[in-house]
Amino acid sequence: ADEGIECGVTTTPPERADLSYEYAAVLRPSWFSSDSGSLWKHGRALYSQGQWQHVRPVNLKKGDVVSFAVKPDGAIEIHVNGAWQVRWDAAEVPVAEPLYAVVGMRAPATAVELRTKELDLSTASLPNSRKITLRGIAGRSGELVDL
Repeated sequence: ADEGIECGVTTTPPERADLSYEYAAVLRPSWFSSDSGSLWKHGRALYSQGQWQHVRPVNLKKGDVVSFAVKPDGAIEIHVNGAWQVRWDAAEVPVAEPLYAVVGMRAPATAVELRTKELDLSTASLPNSRKITLRGIAGRSGELVDL
């Protein structure tokens, strides 16, 4: 049966991880989006937390971009080609600990290219530049400001 990709994180360093499992999502401790698009935590499925909304891992095509993000509050968010799929607050990833990415690949997937998030220029020191902060009316965010 076709299954697709699994993507997730673990707190176990690569040199200590047991990668002999048939499925990456059973690695412990871990937090995964399984090949069915469901949350797996420490090797156990949490189907009650929902699945990807618009696509399933088995339906990914060459060139599709899957974004797996651990948020500062420990939640996991998944986007595919920029479209939101799911947010799992129940993931409770320990963001204060070092996290290591793990990707499991199952048919029909034949290759995966890993990309890191683009450079955050908000903290970069750039020559001949200055920081500009925009605020909306009365300092409220989310309002349009004409420059």
